[in-house]
Amino acid sequence: MYKNILCAVDVSSEGEIVLLKAAALAELYGSQLSIAHIIEYTFLPKDYQKKLKEDVLPVIQEMTKKHNIKKKNRYVKFGKPYSEIFALENKHNIDLIVIVVTKNVE
Repeated sequence: MYKNILCAVDVSSEGEIVLLKAAALAELYGSQLSIAHIIEYTFLPKDYQKKLKEDVLPVIQEMTKKHNIKKKNRYVKFGKPYSEIFALENKHNIDLIVIVVTKNVE
């Protein structure tokens, strides 16, 4: 049913839970699983953005290692999450996007 599944995660325990569910779906359907983490673009200096990416990469690498996701199917992007996720969908023929939406409660 699904050939290519993209799981958009953050680097939290919720992100790991969502990836676990996406991995189960990929196994069920024999799908290729990709993972994406989007860092919201800011007007901060490029050095700071580079640091943000360097900080998140080891966590994403560990998550992909646990689920045998190939390096070529791992994406860390800067931008608006919805834009970057849909760009990946179009570029890689994604059939299903698995995400978690959190609501800030103040």
